[in-house]
Amino acid sequence: MTPLLTTKALSRHFGGLRAVDAVDFTLMPGEIRALIGPNGAGKTTFVSLVSGRLQPSSGAI
Repeated sequence: MTPLLTTKALSRHFGGLRAVDAVDFTLMPGEIRALIGPNGAGKTTFVSLVSGRLQPSSGAI
């Protein structure tokens, strides 16, 4: 089965702050995933990268 979404070593840095650091993520058809974590963990930045709102510093979507 082909993944709907895949990220490889996805990273986003804001100066010296690493908001998202080398995330590998795969979403298969029919799967439901949740992003959980404390405030400042990079959840919104990750979703912004996947949606195209932000450009990654490195990695691929």
